[in-house]
Amino acid sequence: MISFIDRDAIDLDDLISDLETGGPCDIVSGGRTKERALERFAETLRFPDWFGHNLDALYDLLDQHAFAATASGQDWTLLWIPGRRLLRDEPRAYRGIVSVLGDVTDLRGTEPGQGARVVVVYGPDPSRLQESTTRD
Repeated sequence: MISFIDRDAIDLDDLISDLETGGPCDIVSGGRTKERALERFAETLRFPDWFGHNLDALYDLLDQHAFAATASGQDWTLLWIPGRRLLRDEPRAYRGIVSVLGDVTDLRGTEPGQGARVVVVYGPDPSRLQESTTRD
C-alpha cells in the first residue's frame, strides 16, 4: 500500500511518531534532484557500493530490504520525504521514484507469515503535479 500525505495537513514529527509505533520503519529524507534522492535511499538503507543509482537498481535493492524487514512477519513502513525542489523542478523523476515505491509495496512475500509493505510519501500524489519544462 502506498499513501500520500499533504505536507500542509499533517506535522512531520507527529507523522514520524505515529509510523514508528507500528513496527519497523525506515525514513528516507531529502533529495532535491533525482540523483540526490537515489543517493539518500542508498545512504539511509545502506545499499551496497555497487548500487547502480537508477530506478531499476532502486527497485531491486528496496525489494530485498523490504523482504528482510518483513521476514519475521512484522509489517514494514518506509517514509519518503522528497525535497521540495524535486517536486517543483523534476516531476517526472518524482513520478518515477513513486512508481518504484508502489511496485515494491505491491509485492508480498511468498513465504507464510511475511509482513506487509507500506510506503508513505510526505508529498503530493504524482497525478496532481504539473509537468515541468525542464528535463529530468
